Amino acid sequence: PTRAPGAAASAEGNGARGRGAAGPAAGTDALDAETVELLARLRKLRRALADARGMPAYIVFNDATLHEMALRRPRSASELLDIPGVGPKKLEQYGTAFLAEIGDT
Repeated sequence: PTRAPGAAASAEGNGARGRGAAGPAAGTDALDAETVELLARLRKLRRALADARGMPAYIVFNDATLHEMALRRPRSASELLDIPGVGPKKLEQYGTAFLAEIGDT
């Protein structure tokens, strides 16, 4: 009986580490080449926008948000708003640029 809770805790711990290591901001091993290329272009765009405003890139959009954009490839403002990390203010500030970059794929 004392081992079962320990085993469960260990299994939960491993699961959490596994998910964290393979989360949206992690490696791109499971992505197809086109998605990896789009993700790289979105990161480059994010960097350029952040540099122009003198702020860290993650303030524009975090890696998980860019990952979702690359996977979902939104084609409209409403589709972009469905992505976690994109709200009305960021849509207004950056939406046009990111939709244009996604549309170039």
